[in-house]
Amino acid sequence: MPIYEYDCADCGKDFEDLVMGSRDAVACPKCGSGDVAKRFSVFGVSSDTRVPEGPPPGEYCGPGGGCGRQQCD
Repeated sequence: MPIYEYDCADCGKDFEDLVMGSRDAVACPKCGSGDVAKRFSVFGVSSDTRVPEGPPPGEYCGPGGGCGRQQCD
């Protein structure tokens, strides 16, 4: 079930709507108008697969602070 983005021609509100099957009309949640236009939308994808080396500086590294970082003293 995709989520579509719309713009209302009457009040100018932009909103999202979850489409469940085939529906006849989409109405603006602010003013109730059916005069809406579907916006072109994109989705984000991340391809960053790096694995972090450890916790951020100053955070707990384990019993006795044994990660070898100076912040774990």
